[in-house]
Amino acid sequence: WREKNYRIYFGIKKSSKIRSYAEIFNGQLLYHIERIFNYYNKKIDEINCTPKGFWVSSTSTPPDDLFQDGIIAAKRHESMREPGVFNEIKASVDSIIAFSQRLGCKVILCFPPVTQSYKNTLDAQKLDGTIKLISEIAKEQNCLFIDAISDSIFQDSDFFNGDHLNGNGAKKLTLIIDSLVYLEE
Repeated sequence: WREKNYRIYFGIKKSSKIRSYAEIFNGQLLYHIERIFNYYNKKIDEINCTPKGFWVSSTSTPPDDLFQDGIIAAKRHESMREPGVFNEIKASVDSIIAFSQRLGCKVILCFPPVTQSYKNTLDAQKLDGTIKLISEIAKEQNCLFIDAISDSIFQDSDFFNGDHLNGNGAKKLTLIIDSLVYLEE
């Protein structure tokens, strides 16, 4: 889905896959058809955000077992640590940084907060290596780096699931980033 967003919304042609050309090619087709039907026939709009872009939803409660969900998510993401995948991700990040800087944009790299169970499930040595690599990239590329993975301001009630913030948590993170952007200027 990210490749699709880069192509459609930012004009970054990172992929030539057909699914990168339209929203409807991503996810389950019947789900998208139902969303379109609900929008045009029932006037149900799934855009749940404030005018400033903060996501709000009455359904953003964490799963019953946030602890277990964090463990499952961390194990799923460990598979992305294979050398080929990791190098591909780094190349994409480098490309996005270069593109953004050509446009005169300030680049902020952020390691987002995660639940404690997610963090504790990760290989500590790999995590430290990743944080060090991101920090080095930020320094080399003159970017701001925000390491929020262990920030104690985020509580379980700020998470949608084991590795994603809910609307309230996203608002907290956004306000932190916003305050740092203005400090850096």
